[in-house]
Amino acid sequence: MDERNGYRSQSKPTSGQHDMESKEIDYAGTIRKECAGMEMDSNHRFLYVVPENGVVVFFQGMNQAAATLDKDYMAKACEMVTFQFDSSHTMRLFAELLKVHFENYSGVMPRVHAKVLVFESASGKEAPFLNGWDTEPHAHGSYTGAHNHVRDWVAAVLSVSTDMGIEFHLCRPWRNFGFLNGATASLRDAGYDLSVTLEEVNWLEVPDRFSGFLKAMTVRAVTGEPLDSANLQFQSNLTYEIAKVLVDHGNRFIRY
Repeated sequence: MDERNGYRSQSKPTSGQHDMESKEIDYAGTIRKECAGMEMDSNHRFLYVVPENGVVVFFQGMNQAAATLDKDYMAKACEMVTFQFDSSHTMRLFAELLKVHFENYSGVMPRVHAKVLVFESASGKEAPFLNGWDTEPHAHGSYTGAHNHVRDWVAAVLSVSTDMGIEFHLCRPWRNFGFLNGATASLRDAGYDLSVTLEEVNWLEVPDRFSGFLKAMTVRAVTGEPLDSANLQFQSNLTYEIAKVLVDHGNRFIRY
């Protein structure tokens, strides 16, 4: 720094640095152009619905064979895109794609942002039954295969061997909170960055006086984050009568 003139002299970027910055700008511009018609998520990333075969082809570079794919191009795309998965099978195929493109060639995996659609109708004919608010002797979702469905999703996420931000989009309620918490435990243990969004229209059958608390319990079951003060107070003030109504409608582990 030149103290007499009050400014810090800065070295000029090397040609290599300049080339890298230029490539990043070119990549970002190309990706924005190719994704121009796509929806943006709440984090201002392009929302790309991964096709059933798991192959990502949202810009021209991705149409190349695995051996010639530009790794920097894909890494930049992973920064700018949230990949949406409608099935756990598709996510497993996508995981294989990443391993081929990165682990087998460069050894460096980029951070991936993913949105997974849990209890989406196409995942099983029993999924719509989760919307109901009926008296039942067993836990909510007992006859829908909900537990196995969530465990299958979790296994698929774990197959993607990279640092991931995962948005669990729960298309249907599953109000067996202990089982939901247990089924997703391995993701929390592995340190995945988890968030939860809900398909609000499918909660309409749940009475308003309970829905806020039950939604908060759903988020807590997946992320492990504590309840906020209002829902913690609701939980603390549960009377026997109210708790019985909740349990009679299949809700489980409402006090954990």
